[in-house]
This record gives sequence, C-alpha cells and structure tokens, in this order.
Amino acid sequence: MVLDEGIDLAAVSKIAKPFDLQMWMMQNMMREKPSAFVPYVKSMKSRFNGYIFKTSTGGNLRTREGVAAVQEYEDFLRRAQPVQQMKWSDGLMKACYDHVKDTGPSGKIGHTGVDGSSMSTRIQRYMKWERTAGENIMYTSNSPL
Repeated sequence: MVLDEGIDLAAVSKIAKPFDLQMWMMQNMMREKPSAFVPYVKSMKSRFNGYIFKTSTGGNLRTREGVAAVQEYEDFLRRAQPVQQMKWSDGLMKACYDHVKDTGPSGKIGHTGVDGSSMSTRIQRYMKWERTAGENIMYTSNSPL
C-alpha cells in the first residue's frame, strides 16, 4: 500500500512523528475503502501455525482465536461500507504520548497507566471531547500496515 504522497505531513501536526501520521493515514485509507485491505488480511492467514502467528519481524504471537479471527476480519472488510475519515488531533496525540512515556519504561501493557490514568483522563488533559472515543494500542510494530 502506498500512502498519499500529496499530503504535507508537516502541515498536519507540529508534534507527530512520521510513523504516527502514516498510521493515521492508513486508518483513513481503511475507512475510505475497506475492501482494499482484503488481500493483505487474507495473506495473514498463511502466517498461522495453530494459534501462533508469525509476525513480519520474525517473532511469534500466541493468539486466543487463531486464524478464525483473521477470517472474521476479512469477511467484515468485504462487507464494510466506507465511513468518514478521521481528523488529526494534536491533543489526542499528546494523550497517546503520555501513555507511552508512562507505561513504556515499566513494560506495562493495557489501557490503564502506571500513574492510574485512563484513556479519558489522558484525553481530558489536552482537550474536551463530545462524543465517543476508543483506544487502540499497538506494541512492537515497525509498519502501520
């Protein structure tokens, strides 16, 4: 997948790292055209040995669902209708960076920070939000895809 090279990433945010902006763009591509990701998701199935998934970096991840979860995701992407793209938010990015700085050094994983913070308390440090929010945490990936 090629990211849109017409976007001036530096103009989008003054604090985000290139990987963060690439992840945001990838999420928006998936929102705009979900079925375009079916070939990639389909290719993931061959990287399973039972419940063990071989990562792109050569590591092994034990899963609870195995290939069935990937098949479910593939089926979902085939049926999914496009939805509105997400706007960038430096406030949300700051909340994310706070969580990384808080949990990273300790090796803690999950949505609750070492400092006891929740996703909503981290967001409220930087901005007000009116609707719903969700947190998707990713560990040890070197590619937005």
